[in-house]
Amino acid sequence: IYVDGVYEGVGSSYDIDRVEVLRGPQGTLYGRSATSGLVAIHTADPQLHDWGGNAAVEFGNYDLQHYTGALNAPIVDDILAVRIAGNRYQRNGFFSSEGGFSSNSDGKIKLLFKPTQSFSVLLGAALENNVQNYGGVTVNLVTPNSYQFLPAGVGPGSNETRQYWALMTWNVGPATLTYQPAYRTFEENFAIPVSAGPVTVRQSSSEPKDHFLTHELRLTSNPDSLLTWQVGTLYYNNNLSNTSNLVFVQPPLGLAFNAVIPRKATLAVGTFGEVTYPFAQSWRVTLGARYDYTKVQVDEAYTSHTLTTQS
Repeated sequence: IYVDGVYEGVGSSYDIDRVEVLRGPQGTLYGRSATSGLVAIHTADPQLHDWGGNAAVEFGNYDLQHYTGALNAPIVDDILAVRIAGNRYQRNGFFSSEGGFSSNSDGKIKLLFKPTQSFSVLLGAALENNVQNYGGVTVNLVTPNSYQFLPAGVGPGSNETRQYWALMTWNVGPATLTYQPAYRTFEENFAIPVSAGPVTVRQSSSEPKDHFLTHELRLTSNPDSLLTWQVGTLYYNNNLSNTSNLVFVQPPLGLAFNAVIPRKATLAVGTFGEVTYPFAQSWRVTLGARYDYTKVQVDEAYTSHTLTTQS
């Protein structure tokens, strides 16, 4: 999935301009993860001429509230424009009396600068804040014909994403040069405490760092050319850390597991090229080639031990 040209990008659920579904394989241009194809979501870009906007409000059961809107504003006619969009969604869980809810707050801003017909720069920033606290129940068999339903909260959990990207396009005559950098950060924390009679399960996870940096440079033939082609290169760098804890207790014993990834680093570089020539109106030939180099380094510590508990 690509959003505004960024792999697994942010802001795909609102202010959408169009969605492209490409049949696979698409590995030459998009890498080995696109064997069965891909979905490319394009959100609305700033318009240089016209003021405009939209807004929508939705309400539903379980206290559903959904607000979304966008505003387009030309700053310098034909040269500079900005577009701001936001999305707010919240809803209680099915067991709302136990405090279950889910909410997300999204926003993005795009700035388009086009000083000439052949050159443009698009700058973007987006954020996502998600919070979940799912209420639920556990079922205990009290007697052979009697069950007891008890509240069991799942959560709370939250994550935050921040993304910054740019798209530079320059028509140099016989071809167009495109450069797209992107930087994204992700943080997550959640806890799952569940009790079912004498059994207690507590799981927590923290991902304080997940940073993603990409660069892509492409040179593409003009779309009206008989022979169409493109060549390009890419750079991918991801660094993350994660801690996960799980405690399972059934008196008089319990088990505890702890997994820590202080650092996982993924580095990838690649180059690709594709050329298409129509030999006739009804058929054409496409040739492509791609080379990728990927290196993954993981530092991980995994421990488990038995706990002595009291009944």
